Amino acid sequence: MKKLSLILFCLINVVVIDAQDLTYFSKSFIEKGDKEYTKFAYQTAISYYLKAYRQDSSTKHIQEKIANSYRLLNDQASAEAWYEKVVKNETNQPDNYLYYAQALESNRKYEKAEVWYKKYEELEPNENRIGKKLAGLNEVHKYYSDSGYYEIVPVKINSKAPDFSATYYEKGIVFVSGRKKSPIVKKVFNWDQSSYLDLFYAEIDEKHHLLNPKQFNRRINTRYHEGPLAFYENETSVVFTRNNFHEGKEERSTDDINKLKLFFAKNNNGDWTDIEPFQYNDNEYSVGHPTITEDGKLLIFASDMPGSLGGTDLWYSELTGAGWTVPKNMGTKINTEGNEMFPFLDNETLYFASNGHAGLGGLDVYRTNFKSIEATGEISNLGSPLNSSKDDFGLITNDDGRSGYFSSNRIHELYDDLYHFNFDKPRITQINGLVELQRDLSPIESAKVFLIDSIANDTLEIVETDRKGRFSFDVPWDKRFSLVAQKEHYNTINVPMISTYSHHKEEAIILMKRMELIAKVIAIDNVTKELIPKPHIIVLDPVHGHSLTPANIEVDTFEYVIEPNITYDVAGAKKHYFTEHTDQFSGEEKYGEIFWIVPLGEIELDKAIALEKIYYDLNKANIRPDAAVELDKLVTILRENPDIKIELSSHTDSRGSDTHNKALSQRRAESAVAYIVKQGISSSRITAKGYGEEALVNNCTNGAPCSKEEHQRNRRTEFKVTAY
Repeated sequence: MKKLSLILFCLINVVVIDAQDLTYFSKSFIEKGDKEYTKFAYQTAISYYLKAYRQDSSTKHIQEKIANSYRLLNDQASAEAWYEKVVKNETNQPDNYLYYAQALESNRKYEKAEVWYKKYEELEPNENRIGKKLAGLNEVHKYYSDSGYYEIVPVKINSKAPDFSATYYEKGIVFVSGRKKSPIVKKVFNWDQSSYLDLFYAEIDEKHHLLNPKQFNRRINTRYHEGPLAFYENETSVVFTRNNFHEGKEERSTDDINKLKLFFAKNNNGDWTDIEPFQYNDNEYSVGHPTITEDGKLLIFASDMPGSLGGTDLWYSELTGAGWTVPKNMGTKINTEGNEMFPFLDNETLYFASNGHAGLGGLDVYRTNFKSIEATGEISNLGSPLNSSKDDFGLITNDDGRSGYFSSNRIHELYDDLYHFNFDKPRITQINGLVELQRDLSPIESAKVFLIDSIANDTLEIVETDRKGRFSFDVPWDKRFSLVAQKEHYNTINVPMISTYSHHKEEAIILMKRMELIAKVIAIDNVTKELIPKPHIIVLDPVHGHSLTPANIEVDTFEYVIEPNITYDVAGAKKHYFTEHTDQFSGEEKYGEIFWIVPLGEIELDKAIALEKIYYDLNKANIRPDAAVELDKLVTILRENPDIKIELSSHTDSRGSDTHNKALSQRRAESAVAYIVKQGISSSRITAKGYGEEALVNNCTNGAPCSKEEHQRNRRTEFKVTAY
């Protein structure tokens, strides 16, 4: 289909073959086929290629040329069969995988198409449209959600030739057709031996039927192609597509192709005169498929001019006092590496066709909010049945998308027909939603929910949630909204964006966070100061006598809802680390966030750790009350680290005999161990060891002159972990 677009928007690469091994007849047929192929006479080329294939079916060149020819004729069933042969060749070009996937998609073989899109993506990882295609194939079902609201009817004036791209005019439409104009004139187009395309006019009756088609205008229609057009300024002006033929003169590109051009004309007493070319027409690329604002100040069109992302992109130009501005590409939100074409601007909605966005196959019709020369909303696929697995394009509407005409080759794959559509989905639909607390998804009652127009940023309506946190709005079906919740002492976490163009049935969920005093707790290594991943954190509330439950745990950070003016006992634990406690004061503020850090000491085997303030009476080994307080701390360590085993050691200074000091330190160590065991610690976990004066920490040896403080340093009790 769309010979007008495909001829002039596609550059065909002619492949030179190595025919040394072909028979004379096979070589002759290939040469004839290639000659017709370079002239875009694909139907004729196929007849020669098939004859050559019967002579030598192993030639990859023939298979590829037949597949390409069927693709360009839009015979996707035949294209699929031939590309299946082509892709078996291990030396394949990536584009063959793409064309095969597109043919499969067009033939509704979505799972198989996904496989070949992925193969193509492996070879061309920077192709952004493939990600969109794969996402669409995984969600094909969503394109059918509104199908029951549509009535689609082919118009009665369709011919056995292409009929497409309608435009409203006077009491009817002007459309493009390849129907025969005269039984005498038999000028045909090489591509598929069909008639050249002209513009026709047909009236619309009260039942949307099209009546009595006739040629539109002899000045605009020529012996070459005329295509989509757009009227403006109360239908006194028109911009239309035509082959590069003006004032009886035809011009071609350097590769001998007559490209598409745009022309302007004025209505002069019912006739169209003053035909002038668009100033950015060029022999080397095509410009066509116009849509224009009513005041004639903004022109949008399709072109493959330099700067296009792929095949054809949508471009725009503005009319100023100095003429039309240099065309600008409409950007990656609309344009892809595929083809974007057939734009139609209706107030602040832009419709266009594309085979690069996610869809059902072939060209699909899309819409987006369009304001200030930018697409401001999401790109929405209009879904089935407006779209099918074949080519669907050229949509027009004068009723906010609820009725109109479009073109498709869904029935006759080799040519297009015009269809009328009617969309009877209620103009008012409903957005339902729920406001929940982020922490536990509990409902939030009496929250105010604001319905905001996403384009104008105006608040349209405010409702309150019920006791189950639910709310609803009655809204127009073809708008985009955002939802914002408010409640005293709460913050909104997310702002749902809702489109009611189609496919919206899901419940909108708004999450809120209570404005509370939050403590964020992390554990760090007390030496390296590095964050300890996945620790175990306990926060004890001494006022209420219970441990707090984390409100949230995120990336090794524990969050707790706390109260002001309380000192909390915060403990941290982690395998290979000692459990540690810190006292943390919450401060006086009622709302906000504070950060608490719990430093943990790494457990090191056989590393001595001194116990402070363990004192004994002179030459005695009994545990004094002040020493018991310190030993109780070791009891806590053993209880909170149940896997460790320790050696508890006692040391003396050098004064007194070595034997006496050794025996005294052993008794003291055993006394300390006995006290610890009495507190419930298993004796198998702790060993007593008296070192006497064997492990002095300074040079205060026998007879050395030392102060009391220096001797005191040697009189100590230590423990070290021996196993865990």
